[in-house]
Amino acid sequence: MHLIRTVPLTPLPAHTPSVFDYFWTEDIAVGAIIGISLGRRTVPAVVLSSDDIRRVKLAVKSSSFELKKISSIISASPQITSAQLRLAQWISEYYACSFATAMKTVAPPFIGRRGKQLQLPLNTGAPASENQRVVGTLVLTQPDTFELLARKAASKSSGHILILTPDITTASHIAHRLHDLNPITIHSELSAKNYFNAYVSTRSEKPEVFIGTRTALSFPWHSLAHLIVEDPLNESYKSEMSPRTNAPDVARFVASQYGAELTWCTPSQSTVHHHLVGRKSIELSDQKPYWPTVQFVSMPEERAAGNTSLFSRRAQTAILDAYEAHTPLLVLSPRKGFATIARCGACKRPHLCATCDIPMRWHRTSEDMLVCYHCTAFIRVPRQCPLCRAGAYAPSGIPGSQKLATGIKSLLDRFGFSIQNIPILDSDLVRSRSGEQEILQSYEHMEQPMLVATSMIFPHRYARAFITIIVPSFDALSLHPDFRSQERLIAYLEKLADFTPKEMIVQSIEEQSPIGNLANRDWSSFYETELIQRKQFQWPPFARLIKLTYKSPQRIHVQREGALLADKLSRVIATLGAQKTTTLLGPNPALVEHANGIWRQHIILRTTLSSARLREILHYIPPPWSIDVDPRSIA
Repeated sequence: MHLIRTVPLTPLPAHTPSVFDYFWTEDIAVGAIIGISLGRRTVPAVVLSSDDIRRVKLAVKSSSFELKKISSIISASPQITSAQLRLAQWISEYYACSFATAMKTVAPPFIGRRGKQLQLPLNTGAPASENQRVVGTLVLTQPDTFELLARKAASKSSGHILILTPDITTASHIAHRLHDLNPITIHSELSAKNYFNAYVSTRSEKPEVFIGTRTALSFPWHSLAHLIVEDPLNESYKSEMSPRTNAPDVARFVASQYGAELTWCTPSQSTVHHHLVGRKSIELSDQKPYWPTVQFVSMPEERAAGNTSLFSRRAQTAILDAYEAHTPLLVLSPRKGFATIARCGACKRPHLCATCDIPMRWHRTSEDMLVCYHCTAFIRVPRQCPLCRAGAYAPSGIPGSQKLATGIKSLLDRFGFSIQNIPILDSDLVRSRSGEQEILQSYEHMEQPMLVATSMIFPHRYARAFITIIVPSFDALSLHPDFRSQERLIAYLEKLADFTPKEMIVQSIEEQSPIGNLANRDWSSFYETELIQRKQFQWPPFARLIKLTYKSPQRIHVQREGALLADKLSRVIATLGAQKTTTLLGPNPALVEHANGIWRQHIILRTTLSSARLREILHYIPPPWSIDVDPRSIA
């Protein structure tokens, strides 16, 4: 008789038990998959340990529960390696989720299925503490220099190389550039057969090049020698579901597990990077030599000179020049649709969504429509404002991609130039990868190639180039109003430079650039000012942030729960003597407080505590509060 310790492969609430004991007549290998009864259902589980019950007889007798027999053995051989178990444990501890939820995230989707069983050695990698902590090298790259770096790594590596990408489109373009190396791609849209084959390939002793999204980090690597993280600041790396992991942070732990070399290939630095480089905590290599001619245009000055167009006089000239020279032109739109607001001409109030209490966006199709991006409600534009019943609605606010395309066409028409419909690349008009390709192909077949696109264009910087780039609303590019807003503007400019334009025209509502000298790509003064401010207000890298969110259909319920938890956490922090190292901000309404009939409220924890001590505080957060460690935004 054996005592079998298990973790179920099903999400469980944070801070609830995730390890359960059962018995079986025989020994079962660690990492094997079994079926266990959990409540009223049977779920798969991973074996953590198997002990002869005679050795733990005293513990079994003193337990307060009845030991149950496991339901079935799904796979007697190990299907989960020790490195995967350690990764799940680290995710559980760092991101404050249950071990079961983390294990479900790490385990492959085909686990336990017939015909999908592997013969895996249990012991792979080594505990992170046994390896020297991997810091990595920060390399500023453009597509060409990134390709050279990847090829150099492949030529000298004695083991597997994993190139981590934020999205499938970027992975596809990099795979195309490195096609002669026969890279193996890993992402969630692979067929079940190809996903399984890629999973098995990571066990090969032959060095291979893998290109994958964040799901690749949980694979059972045989000999991972080099991990290259492309664009580590990309917000797509942050998971929207529990556990809310950030792939670059997970990559650092995975590299430590396998003793792999770690390289961060980024289009731009962050303030945190600048801080680490200044402290010599990380090595910086600038392999991004190209920077276009950048012209900063203050739109208030344009308005004062009598120009009421969407485009500055320099931008208008650039559009006309591109048309006549048949050179590729990109106009980067900060928003989808036609305009961000439908405003009444009389009372000046915007039209709000009936269920979300936020302004609806103006969209122009066969007829003008108002759309809510949170609950997907849509209506025809009302003929009259229902509030004042005196005025009609007109598009207002930040111009979207549709309005910019219309503005380009109107400009060309005014000068007697004809052009077919200008392709628009944004997520409203493109709902699939094939649709995205159709838009780009229509752009390529234009006699005068012009494209209006949102940030969806950025993954294509590995495959396309533009001669001229216009940014009509530079200030509106950053979506989240928090302490990282201006830092994101630098990232946008650096990615635009990857398209190797000869000229970039940047329009702003400011009289001067908020991020420094655009002409010579000098961000140092901006970073230094940022670090002074962040140290003063204790923002990263000088503290960690944890965002707690509560949602409910009833506003009063949200407000009551927010006040109760804030009071509870204040007392916990005082009891632990952590008042000097941990600050509570809130509770405060979310930036979008009411959306789709649900009210939202946040509490922000700002702390310099270690992860172990922080868990003592997070342990007191009850469901259904969600915990987001190192959030993408605090709004």
